[in-house]
Amino acid sequence: MKKGKVLKIVIVICILIFIITMAFSIYKFGVINPISSGIGMLRVLIADTDYVVVQRFPYRVVFANPEGGQDTLDSYMQERGFEEVEDMRMGSILVYRKGDMIERLNYKVNGYYAMWSWQ
Repeated sequence: MKKGKVLKIVIVICILIFIITMAFSIYKFGVINPISSGIGMLRVLIADTDYVVVQRFPYRVVFANPEGGQDTLDSYMQERGFEEVEDMRMGSILVYRKGDMIERLNYKVNGYYAMWSWQ
């Protein structure tokens, strides 16, 4: 087999792997960039980081350590100047207010990570 043909096969395999991981990242986490979600997940699971912002646009997605619970989310939002509006909470959808600005986010948690995704 020629070097050019082997190189083309390797490139095609790499592209397919990237497409599959991107589809999984979008399906599972709603994050377009699979590298960002993978590194964020590793930082939460292995490096014991409190939280990692993995996507800012088109909407914010944050991975967090599940042990901190909602207290970590509350402190993160307070750093940004927001306060929780408990009257508007609907199940796992939390509402935070900063003046006239309102942000709604979905709070998911399991044994490995917590995920906060804005709506």
